[in-house]
Amino acid sequence: MRLGAAIALTLATTAPAESQEAAPVYRDAKAPLEARVADLMARLTLDEKILLLAGESSMALNPIPRLGIPAVKMTDGPTGVRSPDGKPATVFPVGVALAASWNPDLAATVGAAVARETKAHGADVLLAPTVNIVRTPRWGRNFETYSEDPWLSGRMGLGYVRGVQGEGIGVSLKHFAVNNQESYRFVVDSIVDQRTLREIYLPAFEMVVREADPWSVMASYNKINGTYAAENRWLLTDLLKKEWGYKGFVVSDWGATHTTAEAVNAGMDLEMPGPPKHFGDKLKAAVAAGQVTQAQIDDNASRMVRLIVRSGVIERGASREASATPLRQAAIARKAAEEAMVLLKNEGVLPFDRSIRTLAVIGPNADVVRMQGGGSSNVVPFETQTPLDALRAALPGVRITYEKGVDNEETPPAADAKLFSPDGKRGETGLTGSYFMTADASGEPTKTERVTRFVRWIAA
Repeated sequence: MRLGAAIALTLATTAPAESQEAAPVYRDAKAPLEARVADLMARLTLDEKILLLAGESSMALNPIPRLGIPAVKMTDGPTGVRSPDGKPATVFPVGVALAASWNPDLAATVGAAVARETKAHGADVLLAPTVNIVRTPRWGRNFETYSEDPWLSGRMGLGYVRGVQGEGIGVSLKHFAVNNQESYRFVVDSIVDQRTLREIYLPAFEMVVREADPWSVMASYNKINGTYAAENRWLLTDLLKKEWGYKGFVVSDWGATHTTAEAVNAGMDLEMPGPPKHFGDKLKAAVAAGQVTQAQIDDNASRMVRLIVRSGVIERGASREASATPLRQAAIARKAAEEAMVLLKNEGVLPFDRSIRTLAVIGPNADVVRMQGGGSSNVVPFETQTPLDALRAALPGVRITYEKGVDNEETPPAADAKLFSPDGKRGETGLTGSYFMTADASGEPTKTERVTRFVRWIAA
């Protein structure tokens, strides 16, 4: 063979191999999950691993641009999507209403619907469901969770999680654990013996963890037997990750992280919100000082990498974009609400005979919209209608009289915005509020707005 032909043959056989280098395993959507996790972990630097253990902002995790990993986004639930941008979404029945149906399949249907809206709002993880036990009627989050019964709470939570994650959206099972009162919720020490923990407060969490593999579990604000949940190694590592075999990540409730080395070593994988207050540079310094081992960082980071792979953000190549058209799912919400209602007795009263001439409506909740609770699960609805307005619309020929009756407010109610008008013409409701930097309101106001809510929280 001539030399030129030999060279040409060599080039022909080697060129394809050089030009078609195999893509990294972590980018292969068909590769096994754990193989992708291991491959991506091997490519991360220590700084990048630490970066993954804290949020970039309130609802977004840090991207790794060097490896083509965009930011994973989160959003609040479980009554619907609480958009970080204040955009409207479908308001579904609250948890305690769903539990009144005794139907885990209904919870799954609602969970799947909320997951679809989560995608439409551009998020990958839904911070829901709440499976804490209804321990006292005065707990401010009773509406959001399911029941005082551990088994019912677990089955309903299991249905909800299966519905959400069946749509390719992750959940955050919360609030782990024994976060069952509103007073001093951020600092209270829940002192509970092992039997009570195992029989009442933990079964719902264990059921969902073992049977549905939730993508994340949220560590609660409170202490448990003297140690904050976010730095409680018995809770997060010995019980959750070892005894229950949990493979997902633990995220702090927003602002529930109090320490650096103690929290990471306890098994707290993600500090939220970002930018970090206790992780980030402080965690890097703790590793350098020998307070946190490389093995511990690898365990924490691998759980965040598992989230990245599961979310599909690598295949998309970009953070999920919000849909230009909002997704409305009123039919599912209505069906769930109907199944949640219990009519004890109906002697021909319902449905209303449209031939009636007058109807008396009595009660403080008839002329207000109360279809969900407040806090982090409060959803901005597309539109609202009070029961009184709905009755008037449905019975146009009936004379409807209304009396508030008793007052069911815990504190004296704020003024009703409907009683005021900023310009005196009644074209708008509320008042005009102007804010000044001077005690005598002199000079130009720093802000002027139309005010329809007259309760203001003032920091001490």
